[in-house]
Amino acid sequence: ITLAQKRTFEPYAIGLYVARNSSPAQSRLLVLSADNLVGKTAFEKRREISTTLTLDESDVPYVIIPATFYSGQASKFTLSLHVEGLA
Repeated sequence: ITLAQKRTFEPYAIGLYVARNSSPAQSRLLVLSADNLVGKTAFEKRREISTTLTLDESDVPYVIIPATFYSGQASKFTLSLHVEGLA
């Protein structure tokens, strides 16, 4: 998973969380908790961050949550997902 921000000047501290949704019927994750968190990155003041995760097969979706370290910061970004080993 790679998160890249489009800022042309000083980048924000960015990071991301990966969580397992709580039910198949729920279309979005409502509460991020230690119980459903399956991965995260450190927040770094860089244009691009990435992480590699091995995710178990699941009946409920995974949710990728990009974020800035400080509230109120907004920027355009690109989120890329590279998948290996799909049947």
